[in-house]
Amino acid sequence: MNNKLNELYEMCFNKKLNNHSDLSQYINIKNDTILHCKKCGKVMNQKYINANKIQGRCSFCDTKTTMSNLSRDYDIEKAVEVIYFIYYFSLNCNFDIIQRLTRCTKYAINSFQTFILNKINDYFRNNKYKIGGKDMIVEVDESFLGKRKYNVGRIQNQKIILGGICRSTKQRFMQIIEKRTKNIIGKAIEDNIQDGTIIYTDQWSSYLYYFMNNQKYKHNFVNHKYNFVDPLDGTNTQNIENMWSSFKKFKRRK
Repeated sequence: MNNKLNELYEMCFNKKLNNHSDLSQYINIKNDTILHCKKCGKVMNQKYINANKIQGRCSFCDTKTTMSNLSRDYDIEKAVEVIYFIYYFSLNCNFDIIQRLTRCTKYAINSFQTFILNKINDYFRNNKYKIGGKDMIVEVDESFLGKRKYNVGRIQNQKIILGGICRSTKQRFMQIIEKRTKNIIGKAIEDNIQDGTIIYTDQWSSYLYYFMNNQKYKHNFVNHKYNFVDPLDGTNTQNIENMWSSFKKFKRRK
């Protein structure tokens, strides 16, 4: 399977993936959707309008209907655009650039974007795991996301994200939280980090109060008001700070 994926990657890299015949060498694409006429119940003839829309026409009463093709997990005949979209998306291209590099319309790009991001969210929701482990170090920090309208005034729809990264495995987590209180932060930590982990944070009071009576984890902190690296024991949160920087750059590009 990995060899097939590598070959498909090379096809995309060299812009040699041109039609369904090329793609069928690597992916088994099936078309199992049957459209029925809402007026007479007869099976409708199908015609692809673009990569994510099908038009059905009833040969009996001439009724026409259009349906989204995205609900079928991309088991579609004209999937070349989708594969190129995924390829460029994996290279960290933003959606404006992807539109220029592919034959996709802006509507298709927006549809693909929503679909793929939902699939990514579903995967992590269904394959949730805890990072860290006994005597492993996990850096934890929170960050704010949101945009100012016209770059002035208050930030609209600001979200707080709690994140963590394991120094040894580089595994990480991010979780949206409502507030930065002790109980909310504590629950998020317990949901995402294994017992016995050494956790590094800054000196935010919610961390201090949570770990004060918690026996599940070992806790070190650094006071960013005075130092980015604690001069006594070397505690720092540079990895999680770098993660936030990369994440926000990614968000701006998308």
